[in-house]
Amino acid sequence: MRMDSQAQDQRGTKIRRQESPMRIAYIAPIQGPTLVNRRPVVGNFSLGGRAKVQLIAELLQRNSHEVEVLSQGEVIVHQFKLYPGFCEPEPFHANIPVYYSSALPVKYLNGLWSGLSLLRIFKARHRASPFDAVMIYNLKPPQVACAEYAIQHLGLPVILEYEDDQFMEAAKSSFTSKFYLSKARRLLRSVSGCLAASPYLLAQAPEGVPKLLLPGVVGEAIVNATRQNQNSRRNWVVFSGTHYRTQGLEQLVIGWGMANLSGWQLHIAGHGEMTNRLQELAR
Repeated sequence: MRMDSQAQDQRGTKIRRQESPMRIAYIAPIQGPTLVNRRPVVGNFSLGGRAKVQLIAELLQRNSHEVEVLSQGEVIVHQFKLYPGFCEPEPFHANIPVYYSSALPVKYLNGLWSGLSLLRIFKARHRASPFDAVMIYNLKPPQVACAEYAIQHLGLPVILEYEDDQFMEAAKSSFTSKFYLSKARRLLRSVSGCLAASPYLLAQAPEGVPKLLLPGVVGEAIVNATRQNQNSRRNWVVFSGTHYRTQGLEQLVIGWGMANLSGWQLHIAGHGEMTNRLQELAR
């Protein structure tokens, strides 16, 4: 049974108090299998982020909430080509649809197009069936645009899932980047809740809002693996995630060879721009 009474938090955002399950818009840049086949997105793959978004969405759905994932599916390789938006035909969960906005990866227009296109999808999905709350993954421009609209025009609470510091390189940013960073700062002061991967990120959220430190989320496969008999375990070290230059994977492989650990194996799973280079080093 839904209660129609409303309250306002300290920033003036209307919060609808509910006893029934909520309908949640989860705005996160994940890439499903069909998107990977249709668009060149390997360069901005985020396997770890995608896994975390999927697990959180499944947890919410398991607790009777209705979740829709909205993703910009952004292409970072500049080209004059329009990629139409679509609904993922192979979603990670049968009851959690994933909608991708269109992409036009033209230099200087790519980010703006992604933000406006994703906002159009958010508005359309809200008209089809109103959302009760919005979750955003980080403070990228498309997420900020949807969150601003949700707060200012729909009176919805916005919960920030904060994984990457948006302001670390602010001093080196261009004029356009600083403009988007200022919008991100304003939104950060207006969120109704925050879950973050570190205490430092969590401290950036305003005082007085609910906060949750969430360094990681694991699936049932990992939980079940920990129940294995100690005697059956092998001396393996595993990295699983995006093969990106900032991960230090090349140094890891080189260092592993230098360490020459007898009886131990290093396993690197995932994909990304450095996959071919890592395979060469491993050989």
